[in-house]
Amino acid sequence: MTETEALREKLKEYEEKISTYEQSGIVGFYFAMNRKLNEMAEALNDTLVKLDSDDKVFERFMKIAVESRDTVENLLFLETKIKEIFKVEDIDETKGSKTPLIETVIKQRNARH
Repeated sequence: MTETEALREKLKEYEEKISTYEQSGIVGFYFAMNRKLNEMAEALNDTLVKLDSDDKVFERFMKIAVESRDTVENLLFLETKIKEIFKVEDIDETKGSKTPLIETVIKQRNARH
């Protein structure tokens, strides 16, 4: 297999994986929110907060810190609803795994049908 073919296969694999994240509804919303939290975490890691600075970095940092609590609580609520609606029982087991929640939901739903 050539390098180009290998890259094409990898691209196809990623496109298929991404398509599972683009579902609408509660599961899609859950993952959209989770992605935004990850983006916020990356932005915070890349931000230098100087307390003696005149810019608004510290204020924005504090706003994100305060509002992130609501976001996390909303995600936990959504996770609970996903468990109830889709009758998924092992979401908690997937938290530490590399298998995303949405893939678990899809696999469990397909196994029942």
